[in-house]
Amino acid sequence: MLSNMKLTIVIGALFTLVDALGLASGCFLKVAYARSSVVLEPGRAKQIGVTTAPRPVKKQIERLRIVSFRLKDSGVVKGKVISEDRHMITLEKPDESRIVLFTYDRKDIDSIVYETMPEFEYYENLAEYFSNRTGDFKDDPDDFIQAIRFYEKSKRLIAETRGETSEQVKEIEEKIKEIKADREVWIKEVKSRAELKKLEFEAMFDVRIKELEKEINKTNEELYGMAKDIKGEFEKIKDSNKNLSWELEKIKDILSSRPRNYYYYYPYYRHRDGESDKNN
Repeated sequence: MLSNMKLTIVIGALFTLVDALGLASGCFLKVAYARSSVVLEPGRAKQIGVTTAPRPVKKQIERLRIVSFRLKDSGVVKGKVISEDRHMITLEKPDESRIVLFTYDRKDIDSIVYETMPEFEYYENLAEYFSNRTGDFKDDPDDFIQAIRFYEKSKRLIAETRGETSEQVKEIEEKIKEIKADREVWIKEVKSRAELKKLEFEAMFDVRIKELEKEINKTNEELYGMAKDIKGEFEKIKDSNKNLSWELEKIKDILSSRPRNYYYYYPYYRHRDGESDKNN
């Protein structure tokens, strides 16, 4: 009988354990079901227990005011409007390798046309402008920098308004790769050109040195000839001075050998005796 009671207690304990396990598994299934269930709210669906990242808010595409007009005394001007009033208008536009501001008096404007352009398109156009200026070996480093800078700005604006995966973003990235590759080629060409210029300068320097040596030798010969002529003239002057000194000494000797009374040596001494040439 005692053994039967022990068996009954063990069997009851087993049933209790099974019930406990069933309750735990049921709770687990309920929690799992609750986490995976969807609760509908007005206008949207929300998954309970799941955190989702917020979608990035796209910015609106900014449009810039672009103006073009003809000046009375020159050609057409086009640029981005910075400021304007009844009398003046200030534009931003490229000037060679720079972006500068120009102010115009409305009195000098013949006709004017306004338009709008997406901001990213404006900076892409500037990048194209500077990209086309590269390769002429005139301010090329600045042109490369400006082109890459405005391509990057255009790409950022497109990504903010149309998304990072936009086809336009990929196109701009390809253009940036191309301009950077062109810059690497330009650097190699500049180095090669510098070496060629150095060799050309050295060759021209040697030629110029030889030409200068010839000119110097020719000038030395001319100076030597002039010095020789001057020496000859000096000798002639020296001989003339000797002859003149000899003549002066001769005249001095003649004068010193004559009497000091020169009265009898002059033909008019007879006038002193009262005689005249007319009476003869």
